[in-house]
Amino acid sequence: MVQALLEDAEDQQATDTTVRIWLSKLKDVASDAEDLLMDFTIRDSTVYTRNASEVTKILKVLETTIDEGFRLNLREGSMVHREWDGRETSSFVVESEVYGREEDKEKIVELLLSCKATQVGKASSISIVGMGGIGKTTLAQLVYGDERVTQHFDVKVWVFVSNQFDVKNIMVAVIESVTKEKCRILNMDALHSAVWSLLHRKRYLIVLDDVWIEKPEDLDKLKPLFRGGIDGSKILITTRSRKVAFMLESPSFSCHLNGLSEDACWSLFVQRAFQQGEEELHPALLPIGQQIVRKCGGLPLAAKALGSLMRFKREIREWLFVRDSELWNLDECESGILSALRLSYFHLPPHLKRCLVFCSIFPRHYEIKKDKLIQLWMAEGLVQSSSRKPPEDIGNDYFNNLLWMSFFIEIKRCDNGVVMGHKMHDVIYDFVQSVAGLEYAILDCQLLAPRSFRQIRHSSIVCNFKSTVIPIELCDAKHLRTLLLFSGGTFEELPHECYSNFKYLLVLDLCGSNLVDIDASIGHVSCLC
Repeated sequence: MVQALLEDAEDQQATDTTVRIWLSKLKDVASDAEDLLMDFTIRDSTVYTRNASEVTKILKVLETTIDEGFRLNLREGSMVHREWDGRETSSFVVESEVYGREEDKEKIVELLLSCKATQVGKASSISIVGMGGIGKTTLAQLVYGDERVTQHFDVKVWVFVSNQFDVKNIMVAVIESVTKEKCRILNMDALHSAVWSLLHRKRYLIVLDDVWIEKPEDLDKLKPLFRGGIDGSKILITTRSRKVAFMLESPSFSCHLNGLSEDACWSLFVQRAFQQGEEELHPALLPIGQQIVRKCGGLPLAAKALGSLMRFKREIREWLFVRDSELWNLDECESGILSALRLSYFHLPPHLKRCLVFCSIFPRHYEIKKDKLIQLWMAEGLVQSSSRKPPEDIGNDYFNNLLWMSFFIEIKRCDNGVVMGHKMHDVIYDFVQSVAGLEYAILDCQLLAPRSFRQIRHSSIVCNFKSTVIPIELCDAKHLRTLLLFSGGTFEELPHECYSNFKYLLVLDLCGSNLVDIDASIGHVSCLC
């Protein structure tokens, strides 16, 4: 019951303070229950007698807390549906307000105008793939409105798909777009026949914007759109998932969209932050604005959101505040950038959400080694067991799913393109920090902020080159499950209290330290994997 409620509440807590408070309370008591179960597993038989009253107490608290959750009317998916409201797109775009996509546009237009490598009477597909906010829809709008594209195709259709995949709705949208009349056909066979009649012996372009389906059987339902036209017919798809592009049956081409240049992001920012030419009246704000733009990481949605945020701010202190704030603490970013990324997060199954949030304890720009991350997930119990596949293979599937959804990006060696590691885009990193709860914490040895250490379950210590000691306050985190050290090799001492206090520790990574000797008291940490 706890796990079921947690999955529902995780999505709703983003915008509901009451749910957020309750969720934190439920996690605390669930963690206490887990600690007690671990005591039963690793201690002698007398633990049952000593902890009998504790079992009764925790059961009562769990029941009371779960009842409170039921009174909050948590319903699976309700938050997700609200996030999708109002996102419907159209083919219209103001080209003068788009920056930095000239090369990408020409590449897609060239593919659209090409008539080769297709079977007779079968449309080929082109996928524009990228993370939320990268500008996939904008690029599709640019090529859709290009005069060369308009002259090349007999029929053009724009359909907004979203996560509510419904083949009937897609067929109806195609029919209404071509006929300019209300479609009243309800039978699927009649819809297929109508679409075939409208597209037969025509060169057509159909844009399917914001496609989330990843099951082959769902994609099979779109087959009528791929047949009936003459050579050169195209289906243009925008999606956040590489899986969609891989599973398309027809001859396909995929364009993985990268971020904008800093100059293009600056142009977008200025366009939103100032009226035309107004920036010249505020020269002192411009260098601060350029520093703010670096937060965007090439994401056009971020540049627009931050520019809009500064639209009515003309005091230097206001601009400095935004420059020095994290994205998840800025209201405009919460409703714009992070909201867009939250859709990708909602789309993940619960086990992948937990694996992603675990990465919140890595420092910014940390180079992730896939095999090591999978081992950490396994040690934390985040990899679901299976009798058919080894846990390493299951963890590899988890990692690839997050990679295909653009939560991770590849780090390649320039000369040969070999993937050396992975990292999180700056804005993705900010998003993961925003959804991580109080149980995840990155601590700085010199800048230790006051907080409730009792709630910390997973933590990393980032030490500068002058510091060699773990903050003693961390010893209050008696429920700690994970401790990672990132110190550039300068860390030399682990307080004795850590070994005695962290008896539920599952993962201790000292690779980022310069420890020579480990205290024999580490034997008290009996849960270490």
